[in-house]
Amino acid sequence: MRRRRGHEKTTAALRGPLTRVLLAFCRRLPLDGPGLEVLGDRELPEFRLERATFG
Repeated sequence: MRRRRGHEKTTAALRGPLTRVLLAFCRRLPLDGPGLEVLGDRELPEFRLERATFG
């Protein structure tokens, strides 16, 4: 995976109300939970959430 600066189409996005998106990032809601939608490559957000640590 690599990072680039600039504006271009993203590989993956998580769409939904902010509260639900934050709950998904904290692993309190699944990515396929109600009110959430994964756009693009679903494997990328799953990969990032498996390895993310908070606190």
